[in-house]
This record gives sequence, structure tokens and C-alpha cells, in this order.
Amino acid sequence: MAKRIHMVVLLACLTTLAWPGGFSFANEVNTTGIVDVGNRYCPVSGDKVSGKHFVEYQGKRYGLCCSMCRNKFEANPEKYISQLETGEINEPDTDMAMAHDESGEHHLDHGEM
Repeated sequence: MAKRIHMVVLLACLTTLAWPGGFSFANEVNTTGIVDVGNRYCPVSGDKVSGKHFVEYQGKRYGLCCSMCRNKFEANPEKYISQLETGEINEPDTDMAMAHDESGEHHLDHGEM
């Protein structure tokens, strides 16, 4: 009898693991509460976001082109967020673009411009 109970429990566990999408509760929520904005262009420079650099502000995550833009964003987040929301960021800032080479590395500090 004990063998049969162990087999049923094992079968139930394996069935749960094999279920498509795994096992989850219908009422699961994002535990971090952070919402990814999904912007494709850096709100500071106008360059494409790197996919590696982000900043979080008021529960939202914004993509950046580089780590150097983080300081500028954090100094005046409302300015850069409003530019994203109004669509004012569509062309790369020429001064900021000069700070990047083709690989995205910097030759100048963004703060020096």
C-alpha cells in the first residue's frame, strides 16, 4: 500500500512538472512591481537603447543607451520622461551621438558636452 501511495505522489509531481507552462496560480502578480516602459530610444541621447543599461524611476524601468546617461536621467527624470511621452525623442542628439563610437563606447563623458 505504501508503494502505491509513493507512486501516486511521484506521478502527480511529474505530471505537474510536465504540464505546458509549468505550474502557476491564476492570481500570480509581478512581485517586483517594476513595469518595463519598453522604450527603444534613450530618453537622454536619442540613441537606440543598449538592452544592458536601465534606470528605474517611480516603479517604471527605462532603457538607456549607456551607463553615462544614467546620471543625466537621474538628475532630471521628469524632463526625460516627458520627452518620451510627447515623442520628442526621435532623432539622436548630435552632441550625444559624437560621444559614442560605432561599438557604443564613449570617447567623451556625456557630462562634458
